[in-house]
Amino acid sequence: MDDSQQTTYNSLQTSMRQRLTNKLQFNVNYTWSSTRANYDGDNTLSSVNDASQTAQEFFDIDSNWGAVIGDVRHSFIGSVIYETPSASRDA
Repeated sequence: MDDSQQTTYNSLQTSMRQRLTNKLQFNVNYTWSSTRANYDGDNTLSSVNDASQTAQEFFDIDSNWGAVIGDVRHSFIGSVIYETPSASRDA
């Protein structure tokens, strides 16, 4: 065991929101990201997060630099809210 594993995460995040207008509201979020590491690469079918099993070259750990498993490059999430007409209450 040692501390030679390195990870970087970079992202650009933006969002746009329309407040409630004409009974409609929406929210849009976008994230562009990149996660890179010198371990946990996609070079094995093993589900074990062990550098001795996932490293292509155990004695040159920096040669394993690349995208990690589960790296999500583009994430687009949105929501829409529509206010339905409320029932009138007669007294």
